[in-house]
Amino acid sequence: VLRAARVSDDLREREQQIALVADAADLGLWIWTTPQDTVWATDRLNPMLGVAPGAPISAGSFLELVHPEDREPTRQALQRALDDASDYAAEYRVVLPDGRQRWIAASGRVERQARDEAVRMLGVCMDVTARKHDEVERLRLRAELAHVGRLSSMAQLASGLAHELNQTLGAILRNAEAAELILQS
Repeated sequence: VLRAARVSDDLREREQQIALVADAADLGLWIWTTPQDTVWATDRLNPMLGVAPGAPISAGSFLELVHPEDREPTRQALQRALDDASDYAAEYRVVLPDGRQRWIAASGRVERQARDEAVRMLGVCMDVTARKHDEVERLRLRAELAHVGRLSSMAQLASGLAHELNQTLGAILRNAEAAELILQS
């Protein structure tokens, strides 16, 4: 009885440590039990996905939360991990109830029974919306900089052409003035 109480205390302490680390890193943890198609999730994950805390999630209901353009690649990544016993990794958008979108980076690992049947997948999700917005802004600035670079090159070319034309026109003008002087004398 004392040993069981000690094991229970150790388990509770480990759970608290894991919860503390997950909260500090702003991670949502999940366990998908594949035969029953149920997902256990930490309190941080559901709001990240736009779901009420404690609301039940299944693989099907999860995929309905994923942006339509990202749904099939996300489903395929999950299926590939189950089929190949490989790690799962995906980035996808979820559509929140208010219509906003949030980017999620997810990774997981499949656990199998002795018969090599997937029994569950354990994973973690992180909100990477800010990073995605930064990437979009960086690409926009890079395109703008390239445009400015092209404009600068065109300005240099125009300046060079103007200089060449100015020299040629100056020579023509001087020759015309000389011809006029010759004609007058």
